[in-house]
Amino acid sequence: MDWPSGGFIAGTTCGLAIGFFAAICDFRNIAGPVRQVKLDLSLNRSRLFPIWTFAFPIAISVGLNWTQFHSYRLFLEELSSLQYLGLFVSGYMVSAGLLGAFETTVQQIFYPLFYKEISESDKTQQAISWQKYSSLMIPVTLLVAGALVLLTDPLVHFMLDEKFWGVKYFVWIGCFIESCRIIGNVYNIGAHATKETKILVSAQAVGALIVLIGTPIAIKYGGTNHFPWVLILAGITYVGVLHNRVVDHLGRSLLWGQFKYFLAFVPFALLGWRASGFLDTKISTYTIYAVQFVIVSIGLSLSFLWLWKKELR
Repeated sequence: MDWPSGGFIAGTTCGLAIGFFAAICDFRNIAGPVRQVKLDLSLNRSRLFPIWTFAFPIAISVGLNWTQFHSYRLFLEELSSLQYLGLFVSGYMVSAGLLGAFETTVQQIFYPLFYKEISESDKTQQAISWQKYSSLMIPVTLLVAGALVLLTDPLVHFMLDEKFWGVKYFVWIGCFIESCRIIGNVYNIGAHATKETKILVSAQAVGALIVLIGTPIAIKYGGTNHFPWVLILAGITYVGVLHNRVVDHLGRSLLWGQFKYFLAFVPFALLGWRASGFLDTKISTYTIYAVQFVIVSIGLSLSFLWLWKKELR
């Protein structure tokens, strides 16, 4: 193992270990001393049936989710080339990694609030809680995805080797597809809250089938340039079917008025997009990228503050 790869693994391991022990210490401070609690873990038919009806559809959905969002890697090399697969995954993983980190971080804020509200409530209150959660999470997801699209050039230059700088198209594709995945997870929570997880399977099955059937057809008749459109179509269809199933089940839809918080981001997005045209051409490319990053980050922060101040007070 050479030093760069070994150093990366060592640094990642140390960082995760530090975070783990810090979280354990913080959790012990919150939860207090460890106490012995007796739990009745005996199983019978009356207990197993609810567990089965809740967990089995989730297991199927997880498998179908992997098929929709990841299975293309198994056969894309044979249908196109290893070079194309490498370029596609390089660009896709830039947006997937950043949006995945965003999702994990925001869930740590919203999940405790959401589960606290539904822990001892009826279906009506659960539906209201999900409506509030989804109407916060989906606009924020779209805002972050939009910011990543605007910052594609800086991100590609900072995160990838020079030979991969031409993959920004795949970064855009990744932003869209990963947004669909995160939004799908938001709808999934609505089914989890009411323990009606069987409504998730049909939407996920449609998305998986589109990828499995559409990928070889698109590459055979349209070439690799048409392949990303299969993932986009699968993502849109998946979210659309899931939206209808969950909204019909809960009797509540999104609060579309929440999308007004995009307005705070629009002028900064336009300014960041056109920043290179306003700056002196003698300024280095990386300086221009830094200015774009600052402008877009300010707009994103103001949108977040406006949203959270109004809705999480």
